[in-house]
Amino acid sequence: MVIFAFYKEFGELEVLSAEASALLFGLQLCVDGGFRQVQVEVDSEVLVKLVLSQSLSKWPLCNTLIRICDLLGAIQAGLSHIFRQANAVADCLASLSLPGQHVFSFRQSLRIDGLGIRSLRSFVVRES
Repeated sequence: MVIFAFYKEFGELEVLSAEASALLFGLQLCVDGGFRQVQVEVDSEVLVKLVLSQSLSKWPLCNTLIRICDLLGAIQAGLSHIFRQANAVADCLASLSLPGQHVFSFRQSLRIDGLGIRSLRSFVVRES
């Protein structure tokens, strides 16, 4: 069951940093919403491998990766790679030019449809 999807501007970051920031933000939304045992799908295979390897080094992304690992453990979340083609909703949300941030719950599917996003099958976070 789809829980939510979101759009958020992270400023000018490198791609991997933006992907990691988005993952961290989504996991924090899960914590804040009281969601437990969720499956998170990310279309950055590199990010998934970095997080799952837990071999973090001293580089700028290290603190974000540590926080991601902590939140994954806290809410018993699974993390997996999904191909961009199979995750059209997240890809479309990422290309929007909305100000600030927007969180779309499953109940807001009509609002998402109004943005021109027609597929609800591949959101970022799903309940296990």
